[in-house]
Amino acid sequence: MAENPAEAALTDRDGNPLPDSETVLKNLATMPATRGPGNQIYYNLNVTFTEGKIYNPTTDQYDAVKLRSLVGDVTSEKTPFVGPEVNIWPGETFRLTLNNQLPDDPSCYNDEQPPNMNMSPNTPHCFNGTNMHTHGLWISPTGNSDNVLLKIDPSVSFQYEYNIPTDHPAGTFWYHPHLHGSTALQVSSGMSGALIIHGNRLPEKKGEAVKTGDIDTLLRNEDGTPFKERVVLFQQNTYACLQNENDTDPQSIWNCKQGQTGEIENYSLQFGPGTWNSSGRYTMINGKVIPYFKDIQTGDVERWRFIHAGVRDTINLRFQKLATDASEEEIEKAYKAAISADEKQALVDKYCSGTIVEQTLIATDGLTRAQASFQDETVFQPGYREDMLLSFTEPGNYCMIDYKLNTGQTINEQQHKAEILALVMVSGEPAQHGSRRIISDKLIVTAENFMPANLQSTIAQDLKDNLKLSSFVPHPTIKDDEVKGERTIAFNIDTSTTPAKFQIGELDLKPDNQPYSIKNAASYQSDVINQKLALNNVEEWKIGSTLAGHPFHIHVNPFQIVSVLDEKGKDVTQDKDSQYYGYAGVWRDTIFVQQDYLITMRTRYQRYIGEFVLHCHILDHEDQGMMQNVGIYLTNGRGNISTGGHH
Repeated sequence: MAENPAEAALTDRDGNPLPDSETVLKNLATMPATRGPGNQIYYNLNVTFTEGKIYNPTTDQYDAVKLRSLVGDVTSEKTPFVGPEVNIWPGETFRLTLNNQLPDDPSCYNDEQPPNMNMSPNTPHCFNGTNMHTHGLWISPTGNSDNVLLKIDPSVSFQYEYNIPTDHPAGTFWYHPHLHGSTALQVSSGMSGALIIHGNRLPEKKGEAVKTGDIDTLLRNEDGTPFKERVVLFQQNTYACLQNENDTDPQSIWNCKQGQTGEIENYSLQFGPGTWNSSGRYTMINGKVIPYFKDIQTGDVERWRFIHAGVRDTINLRFQKLATDASEEEIEKAYKAAISADEKQALVDKYCSGTIVEQTLIATDGLTRAQASFQDETVFQPGYREDMLLSFTEPGNYCMIDYKLNTGQTINEQQHKAEILALVMVSGEPAQHGSRRIISDKLIVTAENFMPANLQSTIAQDLKDNLKLSSFVPHPTIKDDEVKGERTIAFNIDTSTTPAKFQIGELDLKPDNQPYSIKNAASYQSDVINQKLALNNVEEWKIGSTLAGHPFHIHVNPFQIVSVLDEKGKDVTQDKDSQYYGYAGVWRDTIFVQQDYLITMRTRYQRYIGEFVLHCHILDHEDQGMMQNVGIYLTNGRGNISTGGHH
């Protein structure tokens, strides 16, 4: 035993030597010297039509497409239908210039509408106008910032100025167009990308309290190097060959023939509850169909950042080892030959039936959880993000599966059968321990040796208690005595009219039993501020849906889930079979509202004033009216909201 404890060699639990604390603490400070507060990041992107090809496994051919896309020095010709990844540090300014080079579009101008069009603002229109939304960022919603109420018409350029505050949480976010009337069309075309905010802020002891730090500082190997990261952006491109629109077979638009070009131009044909399953299209990952993930070693811990940037399908993510010695080429060939959903399901059952890889969820919608959640499957609704730690313990090939779901759990209200999203190749020798032990050991070693000395024991003890992450949660829990008001939101589709009306109203909570009905339902009105909120107030919201399920999303401020009650009034946040498992206490910006369920959440209206929106994140629903305007305002000296200016 060393005479001086400070000189004792550091080892992991198996006795393997570790580097000294000074070396690792230097590695923890991974922010490049040229990055950080005051730095400015510039992206210059053209919005234009791009011709390319997308692989179609159903026909085993590449379909020619012509789609709206983002093009610039930071984009790739190999994957033209996905936006570039953006990496930012707190305190930086992200300047994004959009140059709209799409053709002129008369539907973008109210005074140019033909008299016979009778166009409602909630009729899809202005397909060649655009703008940009930074989904999940806690920044200003006004001016040149995250302002989705402005429109960039064809032949117009505009520079967004996103000022990321120095205390912004590190996490996984994304960006996408948000022009009312064409949002779904442009997002489905691939005009979205990952936006990652990195952090190197260690937790700090402040008296008896802890100033929480960035989870990034904990996600380290024994030598202090960060865990390997992978960004997985799910996309759902609904291109169709509309030249076949008049064929007697309604499926013909999805079967592109030689010489035909796929495009996205028609909401009634290319969006809707049955279109995705009918289309035969595949969920893409980072602009590719059924990609391979390679260079993975057994026993390593990796951070996977998942983003559901699709519009028209729910994803139930599972990793499962191949049960046979079949090669990836054999599996790919067999899968290409499968046409129907039943055939694909049969192949998943045949080939992807080995060991299930446990997922360790550490952050949701970009915000670190108070405690990791361990699960075999994770449901992603449009707009969702999850950060997972994965460790593969056996070498071989694995399937990344979009696993089956029941009808009510999906945005399409249709039976959801299993499909292969990607193949994962793992090398190395079998690991000595299971994935949960591997992940836990690595994090505890980091805590015990490389976190601030006065917090090492606290953080390590938390981690030993089923991976509690208390020292890394960016927002404190909202307590009962903070809540100063309440409001309700209800989604509805009025099918008694043609076309149907996509509406938001209030829940009628009387009588006091579920399912609740809706009152004051209305489609989007651009000149009405439906929710007027007071800066620095804290409120509790109850959210429901009277027809079908809808992902609720609100801009600027995140919310904390209190409870999720099913149609019988049972809280399902502790039900392992529910997609809401583990949600109580989790911070989010998007949550799926299953029909007749009641979701209770709380939120703080902090720092930023201005007007923005809440809406359904089935984006064709948003384009057709399932959206409301929201405003956060100062109060006057008597505590009332003041929306006026100086007089």
